[in-house]
Amino acid sequence: MRSALRGIRSGKFARAFIREMETGARSRASAHLLRKAEAHPIEKVARELRGLTRWK
Repeated sequence: MRSALRGIRSGKFARAFIREMETGARSRASAHLLRKAEAHPIEKVARELRGLTRWK
């Protein structure tokens, strides 16, 4: 937790985040978290609900 806070305070986290957004390249950690979130059961329901909306 302290390490994460140091990264935020120093600007290291923001620089890495901006770099990821600009290049589209994901760090291993963020790619892993994204895959994990996409595999969560609630995402299956969310995909089904989005399919029912009119703004498709």
